[in-house]
Amino acid sequence: MQKAQLLKLYEDYLKENPQNVYIKNVRRASGGGDRVNRLYILGNKDLTEAEVPEYLTDHQVFELDEKHNHTLRWKILESEVTDEQIAAFERENNVTLPRMFCEYLQGYTVLQERFYPKYIVSEDYGYQGRYDKSTGKYIDYSDDELEQDEDLIGDVQIDFFGINNPSEPFSLGYFEKIGRMHLGNLDNGDLVLLDCETGEVQSWDHEMNNAWDAESREEFEDESVMGDFWFQDFDTFLEWVYGKTVYDFEQAEEEQQAFDQAHSKPKQIPPENIIYL
Repeated sequence: MQKAQLLKLYEDYLKENPQNVYIKNVRRASGGGDRVNRLYILGNKDLTEAEVPEYLTDHQVFELDEKHNHTLRWKILESEVTDEQIAAFERENNVTLPRMFCEYLQGYTVLQERFYPKYIVSEDYGYQGRYDKSTGKYIDYSDDELEQDEDLIGDVQIDFFGINNPSEPFSLGYFEKIGRMHLGNLDNGDLVLLDCETGEVQSWDHEMNNAWDAESREEFEDESVMGDFWFQDFDTFLEWVYGKTVYDFEQAEEEQQAFDQAHSKPKQIPPENIIYL
C-alpha cells in the first residue's frame, strides 16, 4: 500500500472512531515496557517540551494525560524507517520481507494497538458475538438474534503490534526458522503471523506451544494448527484491521484454497522412482 493510501487508511479510521484520537482511549498491549516517542503527543496545547521526555513509558503517558484532565490527543507520525534499516534487518535475520510489509514500515506510525475488526457471524467458526467497547466484554448473540438475522455482523478483538516509534520498526518478533513475523494476538490467544515467504497473514492456534521448537517451516506446519483467519497479503489484513472490510470465513476459505493451488509447487519425482515403459 502506497504511503498516501496508508495515511488515508489511518485518517479514515480515526474519522470513524474519533474517540480513539484521545490518549485515554488508546489501548496498548505492551504492558508498559515499550517506549513511546514524545512526538505522538507533543503537539497538544499547554504541553511543554520541558515536562515531556524524549521517550516515555506507557505509564508515563497515561500519568501525563491524567495531569491534563485526559484531554491529550495523539497524532499519526511519518515513519523514519530507511531502505538501509530494512536491508540490514534482512541481512541479520536471513529474510526478505514482503513488499507490502516494507511499504507499511516506511509509511506512518500509529500509537493504537487494540482494534475490533468485523466479520460475518458464523456458527461453523465459533464467532457469534460482538464486543462492548465501553466495557471490553464479549457479548454472544442470542438464539433469537441468530435465527432472525442471517447477515449478523460481529467483531473480534485483535492486539496488532504496530510500529510504536518512527525510527524503531523492528521490535516485532521474527522467528527465522519458521520464516514468520509475529504481528499480534486475537482475543482467544491465537497468534497472528506474517509468512515472509508467501506474504500471507495467518492466525495459528496458541496452544501448539511445541511448534515453537520447530527447526523448519515444514516442521512448524506439521506440529501446528492454523486458526480461522487468513489473508492473502499484508494489505488485505491491514484493511480489515482498520475497518475497511468485513471478514467472510467461507469466502476466505475459498480464496485460501485458490491461493494454495496457484502457489503450490509440483512434487519432484526422484529419478529412481520413474518407470520407463
